[in-house]
Amino acid sequence: MGAAEAGATGGGRDAFLDGLAALVAKEKDALRERLLESGGSGVDHEAGLREVLEEVRYELGEIRGRLESLETAVDGLKRRLEVDGAMQS
Repeated sequence: MGAAEAGATGGGRDAFLDGLAALVAKEKDALRERLLESGGSGVDHEAGLREVLEEVRYELGEIRGRLESLETAVDGLKRRLEVDGAMQS
């Protein structure tokens, strides 16, 4: 029974939510199966995903550091322009 059918049978909100949860679980299991079929063994695939995730985290940390550096430089330029503008007034 689908989520819409559960709500339509008069089971109320709880029946609808139960049906929706079952549908989500079914789709999650189907997705997991497709990932395992396309990615080789589950352990190797998960290890590969963890490695990629760590690489992405590292790169995001690098980008964050660069952004903070740029922000500091922009703030310094802004202060300098404010000082120069105040001196010219």
